[in-house]
Amino acid sequence: MRITETPCLPWLCSQNTTIAKHNHREDIRFFAFEPNEKKYQHIKHIVKLNQLNITVFQTCVGYVRGKASNDNVVPSFTGTTSYKLNQDGEYDII
Repeated sequence: MRITETPCLPWLCSQNTTIAKHNHREDIRFFAFEPNEKKYQHIKHIVKLNQLNITVFQTCVGYVRGKASNDNVVPSFTGTTSYKLNQDGEYDII
């Protein structure tokens, strides 16, 4: 069995895993990365509720390893957040 690993945005991940599930593609694994605790818990709940093949990590993905913090550049009402490198930050970067 060939395993396909697909990192994706959480909202896109749920769409893709639903399609994979309905097409009996258990060989495809999905990974979602969400540093925000509230959003992370919501995604985990949706994954469990819908029995989706998504592994969710509470971390940032970046071009360097380290720590990050919210940079407050993107308004919170957009549902998007951006982060900046910060060695005292609350989020891990992988």
